Parts: sequence; structure tokens; C-alpha cells
Amino acid sequence: IRWSWAAPQLQILSGEAGRIALQFTGAQTLSFGPEGAERKVSFTARGLQVEIQRADGRRVSRIDATLTGLSLTLPEGGEAVTATRIVARLIPGEGAAILPERSNLALTVEKLVMPALQRSVLGRTLETLNTELEFERGLPSLRLGTELAAWRAADKGRLKFNRLRFAWGMLSFEGEGA
Repeated sequence: IRWSWAAPQLQILSGEAGRIALQFTGAQTLSFGPEGAERKVSFTARGLQVEIQRADGRRVSRIDATLTGLSLTLPEGGEAVTATRIVARLIPGEGAAILPERSNLALTVEKLVMPALQRSVLGRTLETLNTELEFERGLPSLRLGTELAAWRAADKGRLKFNRLRFAWGMLSFEGEGA
């Protein structure tokens, strides 16, 4: 499986030692899948900013990303998925894996609107999702097809939710703790 990403404009906001902040603008394309059978996802956003911090000059210690005004078009075409704002923070655990075990992910999604084709008794709009979770087992590589299957099959292939809150249609849920 191959992944590539095309972004027409990239601005380096900060490049100080141990930290880099990037801002992407314009339409973006993410290509994935086996060579010759690639699929493409296109998206635009009012803003996409990524900040990467490194602890020892080599190892990434934190990644923060903020995306505003998302419009995502899936390979099958049709109506776009939109979101007002998505904020993510990843603090990798220790280890050589692409996503080491004990990595922590915090994610906030505001006003995610799914295509009309996605029928749900809860409606098309997820008003808010706020979660913080820990990967109890890491992912060794980006070969997601095989890695995710092995991760799910493993005894420790679970996510530990430290916080989960969402509001979707008439359903709202809030919980904390493992």
C-alpha cells in the first residue's frame, strides 16, 4: 500500500530547535492503495496547521494539528463530508513502532456533517466528539491492512478511553475513566 499527499501551498511558521509549525492551504489530495489501483481523497480547508515537537532532536514527542472548515470528497464522489473544526494531539509512547504502545491521542471534532447517503436514526450531524484515548498496543508500520488485523487479534489490541463525550442527534454521552 502506498500513501502520498499533495498540498499546493506549505508555509513554515516556525522552525526553532526541537519544534516545527507548518500551515497548509489550498486543495489537498491524499492518494492511497496499491500501485495501479490508487484511490484518492480530496479535501479543502480554511486552515490546516500542524506543529511537531521533538524531545531529543530525533524522536517526535508531540504532534498537534488543527483543521478548520473541512470539506472532504471521498473516492466514490458524491456529497462531501464537512466539519467545522478538528483538533488532534498525539503524544507517542516509547519505542520504535510508527505508533508505539502507550501512545495517547486526544481528538475533538465539531459539527461533522455526513453525506445524505449515510442514513442514520441519529441524523447526519455529529455536533461534537471529544475523546482522549491510549493505544495499549502499538502499530509497528503503516501497512494498515495487515497491521490493524494483527492489532485487533492481539490480546492487548485495545484502546483505553480516558474520556469520551459526544452529541449526535438526540443521543449524548459522557464518560471518564478507563
